Amino acid sequence: MWFKQISFYPLNKEKLPEADVLADKLAEAEFTHCQGLDWFSEGFTAPVSFSPELVFPADFTLRVALKKRKKSCLPASSAIFGREGSGNPKQ
Repeated sequence: MWFKQISFYPLNKEKLPEADVLADKLAEAEFTHCQGLDWFSEGFTAPVSFSPELVFPADFTLRVALKKRKKSCLPASSAIFGREGSGNPKQ
């Protein structure tokens, strides 16, 4: 698996919630694709491809994954809105 950007954060185990509680909280912010006028979308997704769980326990760790997807602008939109894509149509 290739990552564009990956970060590891060591946390204090005594201050972490249980995996079930953490999974319930992450489910409230689950990833959904860009809709309508959204420029990007982000949310939590399954950290491993073989399990749909949002929290994956492995070797004394809890693995979670945050996913972010940006909406791509089509080439025609740059002609309408200018090179910067600022949202102000050319006059």
